[in-house]
Parts: sequence; C-alpha cells; structure tokens
Amino acid sequence: MSRRFLLAAVALCTSVAGCANEDRVGGARENGTGDALAPASCRGTLTADNPVRLHKGVRALAAGDGALFAANPRAGTVTRVNTESGGAARPYRAGRTPVSLTLAGDQLWAADRDGDVALRLDPGTGRVEQRIDVETPMAIGFAGGELSVMSLDDGAVYFFDQSGRKLADIQLPVIAPSHMQQLGGDMWVLGAGDMSIFVANTRFKRAGGSGARIIGTAATDLAAGAGALWVADPVDRAVLRIEPSRLSMTVYQAPRPLAPAHVVVSDCGVWAADSKGRIGLFDPEALRWTGGPLEVGRSSGDLTADGAAVWVSDPVAGSVRRVAPAAP
Repeated sequence: MSRRFLLAAVALCTSVAGCANEDRVGGARENGTGDALAPASCRGTLTADNPVRLHKGVRALAAGDGALFAANPRAGTVTRVNTESGGAARPYRAGRTPVSLTLAGDQLWAADRDGDVALRLDPGTGRVEQRIDVETPMAIGFAGGELSVMSLDDGAVYFFDQSGRKLADIQLPVIAPSHMQQLGGDMWVLGAGDMSIFVANTRFKRAGGSGARIIGTAATDLAAGAGALWVADPVDRAVLRIEPSRLSMTVYQAPRPLAPAHVVVSDCGVWAADSKGRIGLFDPEALRWTGGPLEVGRSSGDLTADGAAVWVSDPVAGSVRRVAPAAP
C-alpha cells in the first residue's frame, strides 16, 4: 500500500545536469505487462551468512574492494573485515567516538563526533594520516574528489579538498541535521528535529531552496539511489520515496512486523532494517516489497551496500552480517 503527497515549500533541484537519473537498480527490465523486473539474482528468498563476531556497540559501516569497515563509537575503534572469508582483523583506534565512515579509493575517513575531528585512516593499519577539525561531525562523505563533513553544532556542511583545505560551507536550515546523501550534483540533508529535507548544489556550493517538510512521524535515516531519495520512518512502519526534481513523496508501508529505522540502496533495490534486527527488500522499479522481513540479529545499527548484498551491524550482539537474495 502506498500514499502519495506533494511536499510543502518545494525546492527545485539545482544540479546543472538536471534531476533526471537514468540508472536502474541491478539493470532491471520491463516484462510484457509493463511491470519492472529485477534481475534473477535479486528475486530469491533473503538469506543471511553467519554473523562475524566483533564487539558490542558496533554501528557505522562502509564497504568496498573486498573489505568491510565497522566502527564502534562506544569503544572508539574501527575493525576491518574480509568480505570473502569473514575474517576480522584486530580493531584499531579511530578517535574517541567514530559515528560515520566513508571510503574514497584507498582512503578511509571517519567522523569522530566527540573528538571534533574528521580522520583519514590507513585502511590496513589504522594509522591516522590526516586530521581536519570540525565541530561535532555527524556524517562524512566523499564525492568528486571532495570530502564533505556535516557538523551538528554548526548546523552546516563543510567541503574540503584532498589536502584538507576548506573549499566552502553551506548553512543548513534544518533542526538537528542527522544524515546526508549525494545524488547527482546535489547534496541532500535530513533534519531529524523538524522532519525536513534540504538540498544544496555541490558544484556551486550553494543552497538549492528553502527545503521541505517530510510528511511522516519520524525520520531516522536517508539513502540515495535508483533515481530517488529514501527515508526510514519506524513509527509509521514505512519507507518514504522522495522524487528529487519535484519533492513529491510516496509512502510505502513495510510488511509487518518490519519498522524501518535504517535504509540503503544496493544493486538489488532498497533495503530497510529495524531496531529489532529485522530486514526487508523493496523493489524500486516494481514499487513493492519483494523480500523479508528476515530476522538477522538482536538489533541493527547501520546498513551498507556491497554489490547486490548488504551488511548490517548488530550493536547488541556485537556482530556484522551479510544479507543477500538467494539464487532462485
């Protein structure tokens, strides 16, 4: 079941290339009835690999080039996991409270919230290679050769080049900015305090409008992909799809008992996980849920895409786990 709305205070997309996004998740195709089909590898029953035991409190994740990085804000560490073997290396220090990770080629960046710093770490050894001072960094990303760091205290996103030189900052007209995502030439920021979303053009480093309110009860995560933005709403047990050019929103109720708190887009579609350790898969082409809910742990702290699969962290059990559709 879905409900469609047009958000108030509409802000136009500011990307120079426009807002059209032609990528189709997993190379989906249409059948003779006009319904979109996910590739065969995405249509099987959801299965979970054995959990990789780390330490209780593990949350933020980033994956790439055969490795998964898992941050533990409670312990102030990051652990590298081999995604093929499931073997975990010894955790290394990553400041005081690493709450967000991003990979940029051979660079691993961590947002150290309580240390007021963004850290560039050697992915293999954990050695700190660069430090950039930012007040209460809550989210970190890398795109187009630039590092972006969102500050909760300053209510702003800061942009840096690879040497750490500040390029610009954009003030955010949202309350309690919690998540940010890059889509095309635009940076989108979620305001958890006032249930709002805001867009900024990353090329010209300027705001794209006044922002817009989200029609929902809670907003706990933001993802970008498949030509849209996706917001997790655990109170309404839904995933919200926001079309970026018009800021129109459609609400897709999750299959019970799934109450989406985290959301990410992989090659197979939109994944949602709730705080109780359940996960489901939504097909953004057919606009329906196709997998789950599957119970994969005692809790979930974060999701990250890894090809067609996703990894989910379980802070209560102190583990990470890979989930993917089984071959049909």
